[in-house]
Amino acid sequence: MFNSLKSIRLISLIVCILSAFTAQAKVISMSVAEIKGETVTSREVNINLLVEQALYPRKKEVKWPFDLKSKFYVSEVNRVLIERIVSLEGESFSIVKIGKKEVLLAKKELARSLFKKRKWRELQVEDKELRSLLRRKIISKKFIQFKANSSVTPIMDFEVKKYFNDNKNKFGDLPFSQFEENIKTYLKKQQLDDRLKNWLQVLQVKYKVKNLLISNTY
Repeated sequence: MFNSLKSIRLISLIVCILSAFTAQAKVISMSVAEIKGETVTSREVNINLLVEQALYPRKKEVKWPFDLKSKFYVSEVNRVLIERIVSLEGESFSIVKIGKKEVLLAKKELARSLFKKRKWRELQVEDKELRSLLRRKIISKKFIQFKANSSVTPIMDFEVKKYFNDNKNKFGDLPFSQFEENIKTYLKKQQLDDRLKNWLQVLQVKYKVKNLLISNTY
């Protein structure tokens, strides 16, 4: 009788463990996007989110767990997709160069703030996997910065004046000279944002990007 009860308890324990593992695996391994037919999983997005938080802390702390179909998570999937296609483009043109030292420094920074956290340990990130992600992240950020610098063209005086005249209701009766520099800065940022957005849209088509959480190419 004792042995039977012991066996039942053991089986029940195994079922519970397997159920928990299966539930976790579903979340970690869920397909959330595609790049040229290659699957991007929620696990990769979660790893990237933790790395991003550790290296580039945000003002608002992210609370786990969260809905994979939430607006926040969809944007995190997009972040991974952008990093991947930008790094692919950067590698293909050999414009951005990074050394092993940069990756090791980033990894060292993560060791201070991330590696002991429970959420990170649960993801069981391999060293090779992490180094690849860090390399991709660094290349992407450098290439976007390169693209931003090369995309900027001077804002002409007549463009600034036109914006002022077209939006006089925003400025009231105050003189143009008081807003000239601010308008120029705003137009420069708008120009840069538009050009980067158009460039990313071209890359999305080129690399056949699809965010599966919104069921279409983003």
